[in-house]
Amino acid sequence: MNFYEMKQQTSNWLESEILNFNSFYYSEIDTKVRKMGLNPADFKEKRLPKVLKDGFVYFIKSKKNGYIKIGWSTDPLLRLKTLQTGSGDILILIGCISGTRKLEGKVHKVMKRLKIHHEWYLPDKNLITYIKERDCRDEYGLN
Repeated sequence: MNFYEMKQQTSNWLESEILNFNSFYYSEIDTKVRKMGLNPADFKEKRLPKVLKDGFVYFIKSKKNGYIKIGWSTDPLLRLKTLQTGSGDILILIGCISGTRKLEGKVHKVMKRLKIHHEWYLPDKNLITYIKERDCRDEYGLN
């Protein structure tokens, strides 16, 4: 057996071991979840790629200049706290929309003419109306 054949064989073996481990690992998790009286299917979503996970498109406003950050998080209040720590300005969560990172990307595209820098946008009346019409903070207790 030459070097390249040995390398391919090793690669195939390693891939097989990883698949077996993942299968075993997830079955162990499923077993533990069942023992707790829960349904493993309720936890499958956590294995989805981040772009498909549900969370919130959030809108955070800078009190100083009025600019609005459009981002995505599974916990907008924690995200606000994290951003506030690194900011010299007061930041305010002005709205949330339930959705995925794909939705965040769509909002960025729709509002691209208002973009200032990275995820920060001008506080245009169309953007404010968009946020107010879709805001779900009350529904999810995010006030």
